Amino acid sequence: MKNKFLITTPIKTTWPKTNRANLYFCSESAISNFEDVEKKFAKFEINRNVWENKIKLEKDYKYLQELYEKLLEEFTLILNNYNSVLESKNFWRIVLGPWLGKFIPIYFERWKNIDKSIKKNQVYENIYLNLKPKNFIPYDYIEFQKFSFNDYWNQYIYQKILESFSTKQSVLNIQNSTVQKSLNKKKKARKTIDYKFKLKEFAKKLISKSDTRTYNYFIYKTYLSLKDEFKLNIKLNQFPLIKIQNFAKENKKIDLNLRKKIRFKSLGKNKFELSLNNILPLQIPTIFIENFDNLVSFYENSNLPSNPKAIFTSNAAWPETHIAYYIGKLKKNKTRLFYGQHGGNYFISKILWPEIHEKKISDKFLSWGFKEKNKKVLPIGKFKNIEINKTIKKDLLIMLKHRDRYFYSLDSSSGTESFSTYVHFISSFLLKLNNNLQSNSVLRLPPWNNNIKKFDIFSKLANNFHFNSSNSIEKAFSRAKIIIHTLLSTSINDSLNLNLPTIIILKKKNNPLRFSAKKVFDYLYKANILFYDTDKAAKFINNIWSSHKINEWWKSKKTQNAVNKFNAFYARNNKNLVQDLSTILRKVK
Repeated sequence: MKNKFLITTPIKTTWPKTNRANLYFCSESAISNFEDVEKKFAKFEINRNVWENKIKLEKDYKYLQELYEKLLEEFTLILNNYNSVLESKNFWRIVLGPWLGKFIPIYFERWKNIDKSIKKNQVYENIYLNLKPKNFIPYDYIEFQKFSFNDYWNQYIYQKILESFSTKQSVLNIQNSTVQKSLNKKKKARKTIDYKFKLKEFAKKLISKSDTRTYNYFIYKTYLSLKDEFKLNIKLNQFPLIKIQNFAKENKKIDLNLRKKIRFKSLGKNKFELSLNNILPLQIPTIFIENFDNLVSFYENSNLPSNPKAIFTSNAAWPETHIAYYIGKLKKNKTRLFYGQHGGNYFISKILWPEIHEKKISDKFLSWGFKEKNKKVLPIGKFKNIEINKTIKKDLLIMLKHRDRYFYSLDSSSGTESFSTYVHFISSFLLKLNNNLQSNSVLRLPPWNNNIKKFDIFSKLANNFHFNSSNSIEKAFSRAKIIIHTLLSTSINDSLNLNLPTIIILKKKNNPLRFSAKKVFDYLYKANILFYDTDKAAKFINNIWSSHKINEWWKSKKTQNAVNKFNAFYARNNKNLVQDLSTILRKVK
């Protein structure tokens, strides 16, 4: 039997040179383009996503949540001791939680990929790279996030996991400069249209004349429009805070000897936890250990409000570790944290770890319409609405999911299925459309990740369909006769909020809904807004494509009732949004 190679990443130097070898890819993440692999290798196999079985996902999610809480307890003691501080578990939940809550399931997913591969075939060869651990220790959450999508970081993680398994290894040397260049490569920024430039410049001039440290409110990255964020600040008798000063990434210090001494007592009841215990000390961002003084310095010297009554943000406490530290310190001093919803699948997806985290760290969570039995969630209304123009409508706009090759977040509606499963499902819908609809179809990827080759992994759509992500979402919606959504996302909330003809196509078993959402989605299903079957969806659209039939369906009492039900829970309009936010924040004593 020919040697069988276990492939973990698309780094070709870790692949065998002979095309006669048998390849086993531990996940689809190891493949950039499927067509290339089919051409070069006669025999290969690809591991399916470990969480396509959502019952298994729920079971693993509960286990990982319990593990997270136990480790958070230990990190509280370890980091307090090392940094000579006395911070609470809730403080470290705010500051460390985003990284820890992401890293554990990422490592678990990579572990499961290897475990499943080894169980399928005990004998493998692996081509390792000689990688230096120091290169892969992140500075803060932002650098960790960038690393987690990097092939060399993932190669390093997989190699650490494979140390727990018996595989035949050969090691290749690689230039450190090659790895560093890849890790330091800047991530493509999201494209934004700065149509409020003059307002920003005006705000900067006002701020330069004010003492921002005396502000009563910290309003930052709220997900409101720039105009509404400006108005909210003015109502609170302060100018908006446009620029945050006194934070720079200083020299990243790494003490490997110190890290080797860190062990976690709660880990060790199984093989995975033993492996996690070995890797965790080598992955803790330096800003929590060696560079902790940078956080202290930022808190003491920045231009942020020193003792505000309240904080209102919608996503700053995730990527910006220094802001999370600032928030943690203020909450200890009784400042109230109001966290805002910033995604369309909140209160819909059965599992959504970011939502759980944000509700735990906040005093009040501001939703786009949904309310819970407890009083922590306040239904304030949709924060930001898009505006469309009157123009000729001729497109069948199809909103697509971009491909992040590596699993990154515990979300039962996205990223916990093989991407090929999603592409096959969407392709089966597209290819059943009438020829005239296919020619009128516009396939839209998110502007910040619009590489068609990364999406069209089978190279079967680009030749027959028109991809276009260059227009703004406003222009794309304005030109559409019908908007098709193929994943649970904010674009659904946007189009239904605007009352535009909308169809949602989902693979049901891959998109489990929480109990509270099922009734609303049942209304959408009965009104032919939601489809779980691509044949039925294509047939319905083929039959109603003429404008008068679309209007007849969309304006019917049944359809409008379903739209109104959805909007009431997930995309509620609030004409007094800024005033209501101002009132809520002012009530804080």
